[in-house]
Amino acid sequence: MARRLLDLRGVPPEEAEGLRDALDRAGIEYYELPPTAFGISAGSIWIRHDHDFQRASGVFDSFQDDFARSARENRVPESFSTRLRRNPGRVFGYAAAAVMILLLMSWPVFQLWL
Repeated sequence: MARRLLDLRGVPPEEAEGLRDALDRAGIEYYELPPTAFGISAGSIWIRHDHDFQRASGVFDSFQDDFARSARENRVPESFSTRLRRNPGRVFGYAAAAVMILLLMSWPVFQLWL
């Protein structure tokens, strides 16, 4: 009987592809369910045989460790200016929300001075 190894919700495509390659190299039979049209299911990777599941879990754990290590090593922190250029609406929206919260919190103090 098949067992699910990984739910693909929130998994980057390069990570899913790397896991598929690792399972292929280990000779583990698997199949993949595609995501549904309305986003109810994000898809998943299933191991065909129960007796392969423990080995597949080991392959997955070692792949995950290697992938996380390489992602941490190759990660370039995003600066404020690049974030502002990439998505100015979100940055200004968060800034406006922060200013509104500060104004609401300081409103009683302003009322005391009047």
